[in-house]
Amino acid sequence: MDESTAVAVGLEVHARSIRVAAVRADELLEERTLPYDEAAVERVLRRWPRVRCCYEAGPTGFGLYRYLSGRGIDCAVIAPGLVPQRPGDRVKTDPRDARKLARLLAGGLLQPIYVPSAEGEAARDLVRAREGARLDRMRDRHRLSKFCLRHGRRLPGVSWGVARRKWLSEQRFDFVAEQQAFDSYLHALDLADSRVETLEQAVRATAEQQPWRGGRPKADRARRHPRRRSCGPAPA
Repeated sequence: MDESTAVAVGLEVHARSIRVAAVRADELLEERTLPYDEAAVERVLRRWPRVRCCYEAGPTGFGLYRYLSGRGIDCAVIAPGLVPQRPGDRVKTDPRDARKLARLLAGGLLQPIYVPSAEGEAARDLVRAREGARLDRMRDRHRLSKFCLRHGRRLPGVSWGVARRKWLSEQRFDFVAEQQAFDSYLHALDLADSRVETLEQAVRATAEQQPWRGGRPKADRARRHPRRRSCGPAPA
């Protein structure tokens, strides 16, 4: 692509809006705010025959990237932590950020991150769900153990197993309010245990299926380690 005629577009993406800034070399061609509408973004980008765009990775995920890339538009996702920053430049607004991304992209100063395939992201989501469930279970265990300790009851054994669960089921408290609180903590822990077990079974089952069986798919391995291009020095 001829850098002198290519249009670089920075996208500041939010859940309900997308700020668009288009530059060619040092010239600001256009900027506007759109609703979060992938087709609307595509229509704006189609105004220029040679265009490339980028946006920072964030909570909206990779849906916009996949939509634009699937329609032949050169799109990149950038890690926020790798965007060059000028010392003392801490003012952040959508127009400023979109223009900054566009100009850095035009200058070749941004390194795209790896974007997993839709199938790969689905597997990631499952693993993240399992990790979230494990953390929730740890917090539920902590609440229950501290409740017991406050009432002079120390959990038996050194691990959360069958013997400890049996001991917990036998605990009775003098006041109704105490018993209700204890039962609530124990019920939450039982639900967390069940959730973790279900997700771990799902992760094991997924790992035994293609294309995950035997390691990451070759296509994903190739995308995971693309050939690096020199991006030049960060702006002063």
